[in-house]
Amino acid sequence: MSPDDQEEAARTPPNYDASGCHSSGREHKVRLQKDNRDRLIETLTGVASVATFLTVLIALIAFLQDLRQSEAQRLHDQRLERREASLEVVNRFSSGEVLAARLLILRGLMMVGPDQLQSVSTDSDSMADLARVMATATGDPIAYDQSLFVIADFYDSAYSCVEAGICDEATLNAQIGSYGARFHCFFRPVIGRLQADYRIDGLGKGVEIWSQEYDVC
Repeated sequence: MSPDDQEEAARTPPNYDASGCHSSGREHKVRLQKDNRDRLIETLTGVASVATFLTVLIALIAFLQDLRQSEAQRLHDQRLERREASLEVVNRFSSGEVLAARLLILRGLMMVGPDQLQSVSTDSDSMADLARVMATATGDPIAYDQSLFVIADFYDSAYSCVEAGICDEATLNAQIGSYGARFHCFFRPVIGRLQADYRIDGLGKGVEIWSQEYDVC
């Protein structure tokens, strides 16, 4: 190599390639664009995921609120239905056949008089004898027994209404409970006889249960 060639080689850096430098710059720019695009896609995907989550969350909250409102409305409607059914039972107690039976029973009590009522023993035989006296005093013992049956059957029906969840126990107890308890205490021997005579299992169960709410026996 001549001295001139050596001097030229010294001025030129080794492995220098101008076209290679431009190629590396383009690749770097492409990589940057791809990275930016990937980051944008990731960002948009994240935003979409958050938006979807918020949409589902809002829908779930709205659903739960509707569910609570529906449940509250259902319970409210059930209470109204039970109250209406209970008032129908109370209306039966104060009208028609049941009222006629109550008046006939009251007539027998008034014919016996308070002195005899207060002096009678509370054992079953004495109460049964007194009930027969009252039935005879009305002039129609059969009708009197029928009136006792009507009252016992009415309370059995009222108890079944409560047990089935149709009637409200508190409403019925406030309106007809006291009478039922006194009726059971006074006429349970007769109801037992009617149950045996007519083979009606469970007759008087309603008044018996109601009497447990009152300490009148």
